[in-house]
This record gives sequence, structure tokens and C-alpha cells, in this order.
Amino acid sequence: MADPTIWFVLSGVAIGAVWGIAGAVLWNVLMKRLWPMEIPVAMQRGTSVVWDLAERAKHVMTSEGAEVVRLKSRKRNIKPPKFDKLSVNTKGKSVYPIYETASGQFFPIKLMNPPRFDVIEDKSSKNWGITERNRLWSVYKPKESTLMRLLPYLMNATFAAMVIFFVIYFGGKMEIVANSMSGAANSLTQAVTAMAG
Repeated sequence: MADPTIWFVLSGVAIGAVWGIAGAVLWNVLMKRLWPMEIPVAMQRGTSVVWDLAERAKHVMTSEGAEVVRLKSRKRNIKPPKFDKLSVNTKGKSVYPIYETASGQFFPIKLMNPPRFDVIEDKSSKNWGITERNRLWSVYKPKESTLMRLLPYLMNATFAAMVIFFVIYFGGKMEIVANSMSGAANSLTQAVTAMAG
């Protein structure tokens, strides 16, 4: 009979895993409720821009009675956006993209309609495209039947069996032919010896 301690440990692990997963899901839902605005932040880093897509925010009233938008991770208050600066995501929630300078100042980003993009040639994109095409081909290529996969092995086995058969079958025949040739050679030798003598 199994040790009951093992069952206690396994049940504890299972309960802990369930509570952990449920807690993570509830925490995610709670954070989205408490901080309903998505704030994509474009941060200046040298001459490049790095995006932080995890920032969230909410509307709060300061002690002076002013309405501000409080950023969750940065713990900073910014000016509420005007309606023409707001966007929505696929779920209809507010998205307010902002730009953070190297000095820590925040400015709203206005998305042009239609958006304009600078297309930059990427020298490695060709290799990436080839790699991706090969990956998709390996995933979606037609599946071979079992017979087609086994056909090379069956052909090799058939060829090996034929070679073994010919060696065994003609091996005996060759022995008979060799004995006959040996007998004929002996007879010829005796005839030549008799003629010479």
C-alpha cells in the first residue's frame, strides 16, 4: 500500500497549482479593472525609440481637485488626453499612446489618419523569409502515407532477399559446373598424356 504522505504531498501540489493559476488570472482581471487605460509608451533611448506596451493608467482626482491620469508602473501623473489623442483597442478600451523623453517628460502621440510609415530595408529579412517559408512547408506539407514511408525499406529488403536467393540457388549450380569443368580438364589431360606417350 502506498505511503499516505505521498498522497498528501501530491494533493497539496495540485491544490497549490490550482490556486496559483486562479490567483494569476484574478490578479490580471483585477489590474485591468483598476487600471483600465492602456498606455503604450515610446521611450527615447539615444537615437532610437523603445516601446513599453505594459504600462496602464487610470483617471484620479488630486487633493487639489484636478483630474489627472496616473501611470501605474511609473507612478507619475500626466495631463488627461483630449479626445483626438485617444484611441481604442479591439475590445473598445481606451488607449493613450505617449512619448517619454530622456529627461522624463511625457507628450501625447497623435496617430495620423491614415498612419504613415517609413519602410526600412532589413538585409536579414530575406533569410528570415526563407527560414519561415521552410518552417511553414514542414508544418503544412502533405503527409506521406505509411506505405510511401515504408517503400524504400521494402525495396531494400526485396533486393537483399533476391541477392541471397541467387547466391544460394546459383551457388549449387556453379559447384556442379565447376566439377564438370574439372572432370573435363582431367579427361583432356589424360588424353594429351596418352597421345604424347
